[in-house]
Amino acid sequence: LDTSEYKTAYIGGFGGLLGTFLAITGSLWTQNRIDKVTAKKEVEQTASILYYELLFALRNVRLLLTHYWLETDNRSSKLTDVALFRRSTKFFQISVSDDWKKYIAILSDYYSNSEIETLHELYASLADIKLALNPYVDNVPDEILRKAYGRTRRLCKISSVPNSAPDFTINFSNEVNEILEKTRKIAQIPQKESKL
Repeated sequence: LDTSEYKTAYIGGFGGLLGTFLAITGSLWTQNRIDKVTAKKEVEQTASILYYELLFALRNVRLLLTHYWLETDNRSSKLTDVALFRRSTKFFQISVSDDWKKYIAILSDYYSNSEIETLHELYASLADIKLALNPYVDNVPDEILRKAYGRTRRLCKISSVPNSAPDFTINFSNEVNEILEKTRKIAQIPQKESKL
């Protein structure tokens, strides 16, 4: 072979290899970027589902407790008027997905172990409250109602407001607010859209 032919073949072969390498690297880089964007969207979507599911359920818990406190004369941390609480439960309902454990697993990299434990406790509380709010059961056992009331009291904090009607406010506990806020941030829901 002539030296110029050898050089041309060498450059052509090297160019082909370099072009192949760049094409493969580019497609792998592009696929990696697509995978990262897809994973980020899945995390944000899952966090949005978790956030709104918790928010709507917890708002109904707060409304239930507010309704009961407006009607009762004996406001305490223990349920004193089971019949009144039973009547209060008929006005509210909680809907919680069966996939909540899957949602928490998907988001587990974004929560500390104690936050994951708090989320599990939150869902356990909502499950107990949901039992008390069952519209298809006429006579929910007192034990379930007492447990549900105890759970509502742990999820909410009640503050006195003297010289006003009503003379109290009910908000979510600090622990609940922290979990909701962190989940809102993971979901990238703007602050103005997430009135607690």
